[in-house]
Amino acid sequence: MNKTTKRHINNDVEKIKAALINATYHMKDRASDLLSQSLENAKDKKDDIQRDVTNRVKKHPLAAIGIAALAGAVVGFIFRRK
Repeated sequence: MNKTTKRHINNDVEKIKAALINATYHMKDRASDLLSQSLENAKDKKDDIQRDVTNRVKKHPLAAIGIAALAGAVVGFIFRRK
């Protein structure tokens, strides 16, 4: 291989390396954006659920106590058997 061919190959390798680095940074930024957006959506959903449960408990306090007691009994039954 002559010097010119080696130089062209080295230039091509450097271009490919630069393109891969650039693509990696772009993918990292995109993934970070998607994760931030997903976290924000999850927080909003959690707030909606919490508000809904609070409203239901306020409207039906006896039913809420009954459901909590039943859930406690089921959990106690499951762990008592082990």
